[in-house]
Order: sequence, then C-alpha cells, then structure tokens
Amino acid sequence: MKKFISMFVLSCCILLCSCSFNSSQSDASSGAILPTQSVVENAGAASNNKLTMDDLIALVKKDTLTLDDFSSFTNGTNHESEYSLTNNIEFSLSFDGEKYNLDVSYWKEKSALSSVLLTRVSDSSAILLYSDDSKYKTNKGIKAFLNTHTSMSDYLTYSLPEGLSKGAFSADIGSGGGNLFIYDKAKIVNAPNAPREWLAAGGVMFYDRSHITFENGNISSVAPMWNHSGFLGNPERVSNCEANAVIVEAVHDLYTMAEIETANEAGNPIPEGERTAKMWYVFFAEERGNTAYTLYLNENYFSKDNIIALARSVHFNEGAFELNRNNPMSEPNPSSLTGLAEARQKVSFSIFIPTVVPAGLVTEHLSIVEGPPTFLKVDYLTKDGSTGLCVLNGPAGSGLAADPRKEGEAIKLRSNIPGHFLNNQPQFGGPILWWEETGSYVALSGPELNKTDLVKIAESMSSTAGIGSQS
Repeated sequence: MKKFISMFVLSCCILLCSCSFNSSQSDASSGAILPTQSVVENAGAASNNKLTMDDLIALVKKDTLTLDDFSSFTNGTNHESEYSLTNNIEFSLSFDGEKYNLDVSYWKEKSALSSVLLTRVSDSSAILLYSDDSKYKTNKGIKAFLNTHTSMSDYLTYSLPEGLSKGAFSADIGSGGGNLFIYDKAKIVNAPNAPREWLAAGGVMFYDRSHITFENGNISSVAPMWNHSGFLGNPERVSNCEANAVIVEAVHDLYTMAEIETANEAGNPIPEGERTAKMWYVFFAEERGNTAYTLYLNENYFSKDNIIALARSVHFNEGAFELNRNNPMSEPNPSSLTGLAEARQKVSFSIFIPTVVPAGLVTEHLSIVEGPPTFLKVDYLTKDGSTGLCVLNGPAGSGLAADPRKEGEAIKLRSNIPGHFLNNQPQFGGPILWWEETGSYVALSGPELNKTDLVKIAESMSSTAGIGSQS
C-alpha cells in the first residue's frame, strides 16, 4: 500500500486500535523504530545535479516514470524503515515563490517506483503524478496544479460575525479542505495532538457526503466523521437557508486518557472543563448532490443564534453540490476481499480476521497504516456510519504490547493464548482486547462492545478468513 494512502490515514491511533487525533508514532512508549535518514547518493551524479520544478515538469511528460528518473538527483533525502515495504525519497522544491514537497515512494525488494506525490506546503493541496496501482487516478496536469489555488469562495460565500476573519484554505482539514476562522479573542489551547479544527474559533469545510442521509427530500441524519467526538442530541432543520441544512451540537475530546494520566502524574492536571471542545455545526447537502459542507463555531465564543445567522448568510455558487473533485490524497474503494489478499502478500505478519461479528455491522474500510511499524486496520461500521468494531493487526511487540502499562486484565483465549482486556471509555474507542499470536499483534475495540463481545469475536479470529466471511 502506498505512502500517499498512509498520509490520509495518519490519524489512526495505533495504541487504542481506533482512529485518533494525530498521535505521534515517534513516541518512545510506542516501541516504534524511527526511520533512518540519509542523503540519496549516486556515484555518477554530479554534485550540482539537483532536481528542480522545471526538471519535474519535463519528467512527467514521459509515458511512464521510473525510479531511475529520481535516484540520480543529489538533493533528495531517503527515508528508510525496517518494517515498511517501501522507502521514500523526499525533495524540497519551489515554484513562483512557493514551497513544495515531492514524495517519491519505491518498493524495497524490486527497487521499482511505487508513487510520486507533489504537495504544496502552504495549503497541503496535492497532485498524484504517478502510481503503479491502477486503482488510483493520476494526474499529469502539473502546470495547472502549480497555477491553481483552491479557495472555499469558489464554492460558497458567507458573512462572518463581528470579530471573525477567514483564514487561508488548507486541503488537510475536513473531507478535502476548508478554512478556519480567526478570532483575536480566542484562548490558546495547548493540545498538540488534537486536530487544529477542534482548537479553532470556527471554520468552513467540505464534509463527507456519505455521512449524510435524506428522507422525503430533507436531511434526516448526519454521522460524525471523527473519532473521539460525538453529537449532543439530534440534528434540527435550519430554515431559510439556500440549501438543505441541519444544526447539531458536537463535543470533541482534545486529549486522550493517556495524555490526561501523564499530565496528572507530572503534577499538571488538565481541568475537566478544558478537556473537550464544544461546537455548533450546520451541515449543508442536497439529496442528488455528491458534495456536502459544514460551517461551525466554537461555543466558547459564539452562540447557537450566531451559527444560525451565519448559515442563513451562505450563498452557494452554481454547481457547488455536484463537484467533480479529484482529491489525490483520497483512498479508492476496491473490494475489501481484494485489498485483504493484497495486504497479506505485502506484510511480514499474519493477518487475523473475525468470522463472527455483532449483528448489524458491515465491513467498510480496510487500510494500511505505515509505520514503523506497519499496521493493517479493518473497520466494521454501524448503520449510521460510525465505527462499531475496529480490528488492528501488526507485528508482535508493537501497539499496546510495547507498553507494559497497558497489560490490563489477563484473559485466557483459545489455545490458552493470553489476552489483555482494558476497559477503555467509549469516547476513546471503547474497551480493548489485545493479544499476540504467531508473530502478530492483534487488537479489537468498539465503543458499544463489552468484554464478552470482544472475547467472542477473538475466539472466532482466523489468519485465513476473508472479509465478508463473517456470520
């Protein structure tokens, strides 16, 4: 699986077997081995043979790119990892006064090019120039990318409350980009691992359309697309808006339980009132559209009336709900069965899949989380689109197994395998059951599952089962 996929799922929390806010994989307690870095060397390369944006523009005109096209340049930095199947060469480039990062990923064993991704530093917009996987859509329109800067005003306009101003567009917030609002009276919150959207005074961004459902032409439900978050109550319709709109109050956890415990042990406890952020969200969508949006304001500074007034000021440009947006960072939706078979061929550890899962759950998402170490994560979703069960596989000695504080309650599983149960809170992914088996680390979790549920699932796990074989 490619590194550009891992960038999109970087927020997966390995220790809690659920997606979390950007937890650092360099944390010493995780047991992760940090990548080594060395400058790419080529004996025949001249000392001034440095890759420039002009070189890259010329290269992408070729019918196909190869690793040799990049390995001879002297200004790349090679990132190597013991556990990853790929290495990466990173280049820092510039164009018209802006900085760009070029990520060249290649397979270790066959020294063949895997993917080439160009990212603009200022707004995190990216273009996938090459992929050896036909499931991913590439785009060689590099000149158009360099000369085009996306803005939310391309799709909608609005009138902000007094004291708020609009920040710059960033492609790495929301579901494909947006911009945060700036408030000069906002309090600085020291929560370094929380998404910056949750620390802002508000914002506007694209929202995952698949998380919004309709009934009789109106929005009937909205599912959160974040973990460590929840809606407080049901969505309410907002009248007098240009599009279908609902409002709902949400709460986001700014700290994990581990961070709270660490702060307590250090004598700097985080006050309960500062551990979460509450927001008012308004969601916009049309039943036949493929695009959705959300506006939100932080309850610390703005009221429900403020967000409703803001929502009613929104004007959508023509075609705003029927966009053909090519997000080069997005992951395709190949069949889960094919993805699992491919993953089993590419990782060094056995992958265990349950043959029994709770009723009502469906497999929706399989992803590889690049390390080190590398993990494979399978999410089983509820009808409202939230995660009901998370299955995480990795190499033995990783994840919670690397932290002696996370042994939890000892449980005997099939074949006398020692299991470890942690009664984690639902807002942090729910209870966790983890164990090690034939060189693999396996962890199960779910916000609505209990110990009995997890043990039953664990007893059904098989290293040969496929996704879709559950009963």
